[in-house]
Amino acid sequence: MPELKLLALDEKDIQLISAATQDALMRVGDIGCGYHAGTASLLLDDAKSMVLADVSLSSRLKDHPKVVAIEGRLPESLAAIPDASLDLVICNSVIEHLWGPLALLKEIHRIAVPGGLCLINAPSWRGKWFLEFSAYRLGLSPPEEIDDHKTYYDPRDLIPLLEEAGFQPDAINCFSHKFGLNTFAECRVASESEDGDQWDDHWKRYAHSAQANPAQAFRRNLVFRLLESAGAENESLILDIGCGSGDLLAALSERYPNASLAWIDASRAGLHETQSKLPTATLRECDLGNPEVDPGALGGWASHAVCSEVLEHVDDPARLLTNAAEFMKDGAALVLTVPGGPMSAFDRHIGHRRHFTAAMLEEILEDAGFEVVKAIAAGFPTFNLYRLAVVLRGGKLIADVGGEPGFLARTVMGLFSLLLPLSLFDSPWGWQIAALAMKKD
Repeated sequence: MPELKLLALDEKDIQLISAATQDALMRVGDIGCGYHAGTASLLLDDAKSMVLADVSLSSRLKDHPKVVAIEGRLPESLAAIPDASLDLVICNSVIEHLWGPLALLKEIHRIAVPGGLCLINAPSWRGKWFLEFSAYRLGLSPPEEIDDHKTYYDPRDLIPLLEEAGFQPDAINCFSHKFGLNTFAECRVASESEDGDQWDDHWKRYAHSAQANPAQAFRRNLVFRLLESAGAENESLILDIGCGSGDLLAALSERYPNASLAWIDASRAGLHETQSKLPTATLRECDLGNPEVDPGALGGWASHAVCSEVLEHVDDPARLLTNAAEFMKDGAALVLTVPGGPMSAFDRHIGHRRHFTAAMLEEILEDAGFEVVKAIAAGFPTFNLYRLAVVLRGGKLIADVGGEPGFLARTVMGLFSLLLPLSLFDSPWGWQIAALAMKKD
């Protein structure tokens, strides 16, 4: 007996998929399709060809002229499917049976064509209760099927896995489905050009909300305070590492109008936004996450450097800082800010790998060859309250900040812009982590 239909894709869902994809519905793959491939069978008439993969398949499916049948364990058996060969990939109620679903999701991303559609469906944590009640109390589904479930997925659980599998955040539409009992994700595989610079799209989409975010002003004040404790003045040579949309660099220009300013970033869109604000500053497009970098004319240039809200986006923060040091004079000061405290759904959506403590940031700086002057945990209590509001808003915040902020978002941000200056500069409980370090001679 299969799992309850309420928790899986049904005929109505498939009809909607077929209508939405139309001409794109040419080469279809159903991964973990089941012995009879009930979901995929509803698309068989419309599909040009179909790849079905599971541990065992019926002879009817294996003999069908449109079907390529792959029998074996997932995800290992998917190695038989060529790269970028399927227009539509379905994975319906499969990942909850795997201890490590990431490998399967990476395979799904690999086998879909650029621009292809991938549909992933899994029972949610609310669905867990429903499935167990139906199996163990009502006998409507087989207990052994439920016993095989390794975990369950809400959108906040599935989205980070999809991003790690290679799907870009803005190409993922993940939501609760069927009374919240399912989590469903529609994912598009980026074209090669889109995949090359996902930060371009990030800054195009979130630049307006970033400017309105009251946490920006709070962090700038921390940066100014730490810079000035390190002797920053109007004649300083200031480098912004990972400048984003240029708001911090613009604020530095106002604070130090006679300082020489330069910035480096991996995003062309971010650099373009920054250049429109500061046309006289020195621009350098550079990915500091690479094994080696060429600083060119900026080698050993900066007397002061700022790296604000960057390290949480990279896999190897120490490497980024080691490479950044190539742009700094010996003895130059480096000011960093990174997020602390719990991670929100929006943080995961924009690619946060981790959040930090002051001790963690100090250790990373030392590994990169810097001498740490101080590492602080700022923000208690009002910045922490603001961050808590962001966490509690959950995945809805992703829609709130995509473009111009709405009335509710502007109201909340306006309120906290008045409250954040009341936060403590340092305490054991602050959720905004910052540090001042010096490049060793």
